[in-house]
Amino acid sequence: AWYKDNPCKDHFQNMRLSMFCSSDHPHDTMPCLKGRASEVRNLVPALAHVWQHNMDPDKLEHKAILQGLLSSAEMDAILHSYPGADKLPVDEAAKFQRASLMYCRCQNAVAAHYNAVEHLEIFDVTIKTHYTLHCASRAGHLNPRRGWNFSGEDMMRNVKILLLSCVKG
Repeated sequence: AWYKDNPCKDHFQNMRLSMFCSSDHPHDTMPCLKGRASEVRNLVPALAHVWQHNMDPDKLEHKAILQGLLSSAEMDAILHSYPGADKLPVDEAAKFQRASLMYCRCQNAVAAHYNAVEHLEIFDVTIKTHYTLHCASRAGHLNPRRGWNFSGEDMMRNVKILLLSCVKG
């Protein structure tokens, strides 16, 4: 229904269980959505809409999830508006910084609540969260799209192999 009122070119259609987990053993691992970047980007505002209508408004952690989704959608919208720019305009860079800070605050709050209280450990805050804040702080000087490639993931694998070759055992 949200996509009908807010049409976009790329959005998930005909979702299947295999897009989240193994169809044969769906309860063996945590769900992880598989999709193209543009589909995921366009899913966030729709997901925020659904969450807002189904969440418990009295729970602080539910409000944090909603605010995190809204902040993530705002970050995506800003980046999508300036795909080829070397840097974001001053006002947009400030909005991007505020949205990034709010997103990270919400992510930390949700992780602190669910990981400690319910021992789910599915909301881990990673180095990508920290890197998001660095990109946001420089958005007025360098468009985050110019340096947002997660090359560190490949580098981490290489460093791991190098370290293993240098250590006994």
